[in-house]
Amino acid sequence: MTPLDIILYMSEKYSSSALRNNNTWESEGFGPQRDQILQVTGLENTNSIKRIIYNLENSIHGSKLCSYCHVGECNWLNGKYSDTCSTKCSGLKSKQKAIDTNMKKYGVDNPSKSETVKQSIKKTTTERYGHENVMHSEQVRGKHSQSISSIDHTRANEKRSKTISERYGVSHHMQIESVREKHRETLRNNHGVTSPLQSQSLKDKRHNTMMDRYPSTLKSLSGLQVQDPHSQWVQSEASQFIMDSGFEVKLNDRTIIAPLEIDIVIPSLKIAIECNGMYWHSTAKIGDRNYHLNKKMAARDAGYELIHIYDYDWYNKNEILKSILSSKMGISNRIYARNCQIVIPSPSEQREFLDHNHMQGYTRSSFKYALVHDGEIVSMMTFSTPRFNAKYGDYELLRYCNKIGTTVIGGPSRLYKAFKKEVGNADVYSYANDDLYNGLMYEKLGMKYKGHTGPSLRYWNTKSNTAHNRSFYAKCKLKDVLPTYDESLTASQNLRNNAIYEVWGCGNSVWVQTNK
Repeated sequence: MTPLDIILYMSEKYSSSALRNNNTWESEGFGPQRDQILQVTGLENTNSIKRIIYNLENSIHGSKLCSYCHVGECNWLNGKYSDTCSTKCSGLKSKQKAIDTNMKKYGVDNPSKSETVKQSIKKTTTERYGHENVMHSEQVRGKHSQSISSIDHTRANEKRSKTISERYGVSHHMQIESVREKHRETLRNNHGVTSPLQSQSLKDKRHNTMMDRYPSTLKSLSGLQVQDPHSQWVQSEASQFIMDSGFEVKLNDRTIIAPLEIDIVIPSLKIAIECNGMYWHSTAKIGDRNYHLNKKMAARDAGYELIHIYDYDWYNKNEILKSILSSKMGISNRIYARNCQIVIPSPSEQREFLDHNHMQGYTRSSFKYALVHDGEIVSMMTFSTPRFNAKYGDYELLRYCNKIGTTVIGGPSRLYKAFKKEVGNADVYSYANDDLYNGLMYEKLGMKYKGHTGPSLRYWNTKSNTAHNRSFYAKCKLKDVLPTYDESLTASQNLRNNAIYEVWGCGNSVWVQTNK
C-alpha cells in the first residue's frame, strides 16, 4: 500500500484522537510507515490528519507556499490552507487580479484609460459642439453663464433641499449612501482612489487652481506659506467644503457665544469653526494671548466643539485638515480595526506616513505600531520615553493619525493595547492639540485630564508673509535671525521692530493614565 492508501485506510477506521497514539498504528502493522508518512509530508509536529492527507495528495512538504509571493508559508485553518501568507499578499493579489482582468478586457489597467472610450467621447462632443470639451464652446459657456446669473440661488437651494428631503429624508444629496458610493466608484475608476484627498493629481489640480485664482497673494517663501492674511478665503473654502459634504452651515454666528462671532457653525453636529487669518488673529490686532482658548472654552460651555483653523495650516496642511473635518462629520472612508493587521512599521514607513497624515509630521519614537488593511497602512501610533517632562509618566504617546480620508473604528484602542502589552504596567501621558481636538480619544483610552500647558505660540513675519514656530524666534536666536537687532531692547521689542507678531493658539491639554 502507498502512504496515501495507508493514511486513508487508517482515517476511515479510527478517530483522530486514536491516530495520535502510536499503539494504534503498531496494532495494524503500520508503525514504521507512520514515521515515513510524517517525514514525507514534513508534518512531524501536527495532529491534523486532514492536513497530512492534503500534503500527500498534493506532494507538499511542510506548508503550502503563498500563491502571490511564492515565499511565505500559508496557514492551515478550518481544514484547508489559506491562499496567501498574509493580508498584504492577499490585497496585492486582488489588485493584480483586477489589473489582469482590465488588461484582458480593455488593454489597460483601468477602464477609464481606454483610448477607445476616450476617443468615442471626444468624437461625440466634437460632432455636437465643435470642441472635444463641451465647456470650450463659446455658445455653451455663454448659455451656462447666463443661466447661472439668472438663478435665485437662495430660492434654488431651498427648493433643492426640500425636494431631496421629501424624496430621501435628507437635506443634501451627498448624505444619500447610494450617491456617495457612486461618487467613490467614479473616483476609483478615474483616479484609483475613494477620496479626492488620496489622489496626488487632484491635489496638484487644486494647487494649480489656487495659483490661478490668487497669483498676487500666494507666497512661496521660507517658513509656512501664508495666503492673503487680510481676506476671508479660508472661511470661504472651508464652508464650501462642508456644504459640498452634505451639511448646512451658518456663517458669522453671534448667538452661541454672544457677542463674540464664530465664522462657521454646523448646527446639526454642534461643531463650530474659527478661520484665523494672520492679520486679524495675531497680536497685531489681538492683545490677549488667551483669546482663542477662552473662545473655545465658551463654545464648549454652550455645547459646541470649537475648532480653530489657521490660514497657514489650511494652505500648507489642507488635505490633513479636510480629513480631520471629514472624520468629525462622519463622512470618511470607514474601516474597522478588527479587520486590520497590527505591524511594526519600518523607520521609512513611519516617517512617510506621519509626514503625509499628521499635522505635526514625523518625530522620532521608541515604539511604533501600525494597522494594515488590504496591504496598506491606514493608522499609526508612536510612543517614547518622556521628551520634556517626566513628572506625568514613564512613556509619552507622541503621534496618532489615520490615513487621509480614512477613519479606523477602534484603531486607537487596538494600537494602544498593543503598546501596553509590550511595556506592561507603566504610566502613559499625551498632549492633545486643543485647536483641533476635544480629548475624547484619550478618555476612551482610559486617560484622565491632568491640566493645560497654556496657549501655544507661533510667529507671523509680515514682511515675508510667513509663519514660524516658537523655536525659530527663540530669544537666544534673535541676534542671528533678525535683520535688525538691538541688545538693549527686549525680545518682544526686537520682534516688533522687525514687523513680527505673536499668534497665540489654544495650547495643549495633558492626559494621563496612571497604573502604578
